[in-house]
Amino acid sequence: MQCWCQAPLPLIRGLATFTAICCLTVCSAAQKGPVERNPSAIAFLSQAVSAAGVRSTPAIQDYMSSGIITHHWANKREDGQLTLKARGLTQFRLDSNVSEGTWSFIVNNGSGRLVVPSGKISNIASHNTVNVGSLTWPILAVNAVLLDGTTTVIDKGLVRLNNEQVRQIHVEQNFTIDPNSILCKLTQRDYFFDTSTLALVRVEDERHPDNDAVHGALLHVLDFWDFRAVNGVLVPFSIREKVADQETWKIQLTSASFNAGLPDSDFQF
Repeated sequence: MQCWCQAPLPLIRGLATFTAICCLTVCSAAQKGPVERNPSAIAFLSQAVSAAGVRSTPAIQDYMSSGIITHHWANKREDGQLTLKARGLTQFRLDSNVSEGTWSFIVNNGSGRLVVPSGKISNIASHNTVNVGSLTWPILAVNAVLLDGTTTVIDKGLVRLNNEQVRQIHVEQNFTIDPNSILCKLTQRDYFFDTSTLALVRVEDERHPDNDAVHGALLHVLDFWDFRAVNGVLVPFSIREKVADQETWKIQLTSASFNAGLPDSDFQF
């Protein structure tokens, strides 16, 4: 059986991280120009975050939800009971109870582990954990972009998505020392918003082989729909992941809550 988080192609092959790659690359701190932050993009993201209810509620410290996850293994579909936990933007945990036991996908401040029912633990390369903290509820990451004046924000305008017009906004972080712009590229994301409701309906970034943060990039797509209000905040209750245009899993939530006081221990390995 193929691992659900890698599914159509193996992404967990080694222990190399983008930090190691950076250390092995000769680099210099090049003088960079002003960070590009399109006023139209900033204004639109501000509206989208407000429409989602994030700015009109108390500070959100953590997020927890449960439901059903449908895995698409190599040649098999399997349903499991799902529990999701997230704390800030750098801690995320997905536990899926399937027939053979529990699969756990855990990211904690840049380090990641996959634990399978047999007890085997696989490390996830750091360059594949950069954008995971907001995997299933990414509007909080959008708000962080607005608060960070060093993040590039570019308005790509209106594009077609599933025969609908959506607004595409591109973001990427900037670093003082960044050999060959490796870190910048790893943080690149494209957000797609419904133009009428301003709901965030898709996020695109990349996944790389664990032993190569530069080459072999695969398009990673998260689609969101079935938005419901939870304590005044819009939450997508249906989420689908694709890697290289192949569906790896689909989630249907049954409940969601905020600020449950999740402890740091929930994300320890």
